[in-house]
Amino acid sequence: MKTLRIAFLLFCALVLLAVPVLTLASATAEPVYSLYENRNLAGRPGLTLSGLLSGEYFEAWEAYLRDRVWQRDRLLRADAALQTALSRPFVNDVLVSDEALLPYVTGIDPGSVAADAARMADALSALSEQVAAYGGVFLYVGVPNQYSACRAGYPDYMDYVGEGLDAARDAFFAALDERGVAWLDMNEVFADPAAFYFHTDHHMDLPGSVETCRAIFDALRGMGIEIPDHLSDVTYRALPNPFYGSRGRKLYGLGGMTEELLVYDRAPEVAYSRRDYDGTENAPLIALPETGSEPVSYGIFTGGDMAETVITTDRPALSSALIFGDSYTNTIETAFYTGFDETRSLDLRYYGDVSLSDYLAQHRPRVVVCVRDDANYLNFTGNGNLHGDAEIR
Repeated sequence: MKTLRIAFLLFCALVLLAVPVLTLASATAEPVYSLYENRNLAGRPGLTLSGLLSGEYFEAWEAYLRDRVWQRDRLLRADAALQTALSRPFVNDVLVSDEALLPYVTGIDPGSVAADAARMADALSALSEQVAAYGGVFLYVGVPNQYSACRAGYPDYMDYVGEGLDAARDAFFAALDERGVAWLDMNEVFADPAAFYFHTDHHMDLPGSVETCRAIFDALRGMGIEIPDHLSDVTYRALPNPFYGSRGRKLYGLGGMTEELLVYDRAPEVAYSRRDYDGTENAPLIALPETGSEPVSYGIFTGGDMAETVITTDRPALSSALIFGDSYTNTIETAFYTGFDETRSLDLRYYGDVSLSDYLAQHRPRVVVCVRDDANYLNFTGNGNLHGDAEIR
């Protein structure tokens, strides 16, 4: 028995020694992108006097070793597999249902809905009045969040999710009506919202985004904006590549649910030039993979979230436009630009040079469109920070 104890202690000591040694031996100094976590892993820290004195140097080493621990992906995948085998309802905050992979959410507090709806509507009314003052038009576009569109997949005890979303939506659009702000609710346009959403990702798919863009164009035409029709003949094809959705990645591909990523087979044929905030010129709106085997994600659309993008089509007879919002705009932008001479897009989560109000005063786009999902109608940060009242970044 004593021999077994000694052997066990020696084994534990060997593991404790081997893991950091193997980690240091296999880790690289440069940041490495983690496909499953959709982020760059921490890079090896450099030694500075200030970092050493403040303790940040040691904290950076802790983050580096935590991100680079030997066989990290396999360990995390094994943990997800164990939690799944134990039939936990949520694994890594993701629920596997017949409808879709859905996130754990606490819901919207119904007690704050009325006041928050009025506050957001006031901010949007001021923005709409600013645009109207220089002769432009403003349109607010609401789209279902993926878990809103697929809410039928939640268990009965989570009915509060849909109830909170519906309460916020009703109060919000009623407040916009009271202030005369033009809006479009895609919940009322889609006959079956779930049909236009990914099952393993938190976004709308490309066909749903094109349908949204068509509805936006129809609404703008009703507001007196001339927009040519380049969206009546688009078709789609599925990429053969494995698709890594944001929710599927959290389960390390163990959810048992797979799907294809659709891209244009016949795309809107409007020539354009593009300039991004970082100075990149003429990047494709959809970055197609070089082979049929490499993994793809929602990030192939417009290159992911961009602080600012400017697309020009050299058609001065058409209007200029600005579209802003969260990542739901990424797929919409692949079609939206076809309606305008110049299209600017902003994501206020990353763009902080000036406030949105100052940006409008500088560029004076004829058309201004805000796109937000129904889980964020009453979110005052990022793309809900309309007048620079809080830190944008």
